[in-house]
Amino acid sequence: MNGEAMSPEQKLVQNLIASITVCASRLQGLRSYKKAIQDAALHKASHLIAHKLVERTIVVGDLSQRQMVMKEHAERNKYLNRAIFNDWGLYGFVQMLVYKCVLYGKELVFLDERNTSKMCSGCGQLQAMPLYKRTYTCTECGLVLDRDENSAINILAQYFARLGPHTGDPVRCADVFTATEYV
Repeated sequence: MNGEAMSPEQKLVQNLIASITVCASRLQGLRSYKKAIQDAALHKASHLIAHKLVERTIVVGDLSQRQMVMKEHAERNKYLNRAIFNDWGLYGFVQMLVYKCVLYGKELVFLDERNTSKMCSGCGQLQAMPLYKRTYTCTECGLVLDRDENSAINILAQYFARLGPHTGDPVRCADVFTATEYV
């Protein structure tokens, strides 16, 4: 600096700063690489769901990321909450699914998932279900299921309950078809 020789400590500090700069740029490159891989995987998954499935209706649980990371869970699940909110890309996945369902003519339905894993799919009794517990065992009717299977059955029942009873009335179906012809 200014023609003066640097002391060994100054050289060490300068080399350390250069090393930190190189590591930071490599870390940024790894982060963008990870994001690109994650986006590609989310696009593939949403394409498979929206385009390749034979079903006309896709039912998605209305999960709120903000509720997953509420303050009451902050200390206990601090790192999991950060992963859910920042890294999973759940919001982006749902947005991809929305526009791909519109593109491919599928119906996308959002259902409230509240208490679906706590409620027995056999008798409807609610019981506490901590996240570490993977098997649902009903104390009322004795039903034993995986917690996710129990939740899926409850979500399916909730979806069918929204549709109402099927009457099989051919006149009603004909009215729907003639009404859509003139639109």
